[in-house]
Amino acid sequence: MSRCNSSWRWFFLVAAYLAVGTAVRAEELVARVRSDRVNLRARPDTSAEVIVQANAGDRFTVVSTQADWVAIVPPESVDFWAHRDFVKDGVSTVNKLNLRAGPGINYSIVGSVESGVKLDVRGQFGEWMKVAPSNGVLWISRELVDVVTSVRAASPPVPVAVEESEPAGPPLLPPAEAAPALGEVIAPISPQPMQPSQSPARAAPPPSDLTLVPLEGQGQQVQREGELKPAPFLFGRPSAFRLVKKEGVQMVTVCYVRGNTAQLNSLMNETLTIFGREYWVQGVKQPVVVLERIERRAP
Repeated sequence: MSRCNSSWRWFFLVAAYLAVGTAVRAEELVARVRSDRVNLRARPDTSAEVIVQANAGDRFTVVSTQADWVAIVPPESVDFWAHRDFVKDGVSTVNKLNLRAGPGINYSIVGSVESGVKLDVRGQFGEWMKVAPSNGVLWISRELVDVVTSVRAASPPVPVAVEESEPAGPPLLPPAEAAPALGEVIAPISPQPMQPSQSPARAAPPPSDLTLVPLEGQGQQVQREGELKPAPFLFGRPSAFRLVKKEGVQMVTVCYVRGNTAQLNSLMNETLTIFGREYWVQGVKQPVVVLERIERRAP
């Protein structure tokens, strides 16, 4: 009977040691960036807004993975945007407050918060408030990161003392078999072959006659959709052309459009998808898109 009791004490001691050891090994998936100047985007699409860039060795907590994209927790240095009409004293006042990639409804939704949630307001631009990232994700190309399992280092567990009426026998773990050093191991996610890094193309300078708002991200590549219409003749308008879309019973301006005048005149009143670089101009509520490509809707 004494030998049996001793065996059970030994079993419970091992179980307690392993339980404590497991508790301190908190694991999470991390995306480790392979090269410099890697884009973090608002959506899993190469045409989506570039929110910020990361460099080789940067690490981000993974929210989910797709075949070609990885959703990550945004770095604290990133700014999200919320409309000021739905924020009072820094607190959301609507059931679902959308957080966007930029100060305008044309920017992608990158997160949302519920009513009563406190926001960390960092500034304001027009009708939009700049806030700390909250409850949202950014996206990074799967081929530009290694997804690894990160194990946070912690103090080694302390063995639980157990009263013994007999010698407990050999040590629980010999020194040579002590718990391995905590670190990281490659996660069993389909590996992608390393691709040679490519430097992004340098953005063309904005038109010299535009007075831009001092806002980070000017000139980013965007995709916009709408019907091409002439812009009202107003003092200071940045272009004679604009894209519009219907909201309720009204037609609202999506953006102003700059490009070849003859080409744009030939496309008047057609529904288009345009690609180009977007700029925010002082004194103008909607952005200006300098065209790079146009797609017409198939009849």
